[in-house]
Amino acid sequence: MDRGFAILERFDGKRGSESLAEIATSVQLPRSSVHRYLQTLAVLGLVDQRGTPGRRYRLTPLAGSPGAVAIAATGLPEVAHQELAALRRKSGCTARIAVRAGLDALLVDQAASLAPGQRLLALDSRPGAKLTQPGCALRQALLARLDLDALTPELRRRGRAAHKDLAEVRERGVATQDDTKVCAIAVPIFVPGRDEAIAAIDLVGAAPQVTLAVLEAQLDQLRATAERLTAAIAELPWAQWRPYKRRASSGRANSAEQAGKR
Repeated sequence: MDRGFAILERFDGKRGSESLAEIATSVQLPRSSVHRYLQTLAVLGLVDQRGTPGRRYRLTPLAGSPGAVAIAATGLPEVAHQELAALRRKSGCTARIAVRAGLDALLVDQAASLAPGQRLLALDSRPGAKLTQPGCALRQALLARLDLDALTPELRRRGRAAHKDLAEVRERGVATQDDTKVCAIAVPIFVPGRDEAIAAIDLVGAAPQVTLAVLEAQLDQLRATAERLTAAIAELPWAQWRPYKRRASSGRANSAEQAGKR
């Protein structure tokens, strides 16, 4: 399953199709193995193959249905979209909301700015996209107060490294991104009973038309929006879900207690 998902994630939308050689190189598996996985995915209706050009593969619309259902099931688009649209009108920038997916930010909804110079950015960050860059403001806002104990063992080491570098974000409660292509400012959203962010919202724009100074002038409005969304999100059944945490067995707890007494 892990290898099958790795192959599906190769289809990032930036190219219309992928060859067997390209996929095998990306996932670092032999071509014969990748070919068998692709044939299974094709039988399941998740990928499609065309004889020309070069026997290339592409995702089918069915591949996106589980993710689309999961995003819709959160209820976030319904409660957040009007607030995001208001942010867009006031700032002229794209406003987005994301949740954490592993150690990445998963875009759930956006109110896209179609101002000059901003259209391509809106197309590149559509709902359902994962933001994986370490400098991404949305990702930093989501990871700053991450509960490391809730991560799987394979993510815990990477999560600890990411968490360590976000001390300033934890202190300010604000994450910023300022590079040659994109400027963004993001704030986390917390609900009662949770120490880590359940979601995060941002304002983002394409440089050089949008600068960090322009976005920081909207920080009070961004924080006010986060506060309004907190109450609405806290009422969602999705927000009341609590992930399972394995507790230490009573035998281990007693052993630890006796060791402490000794």
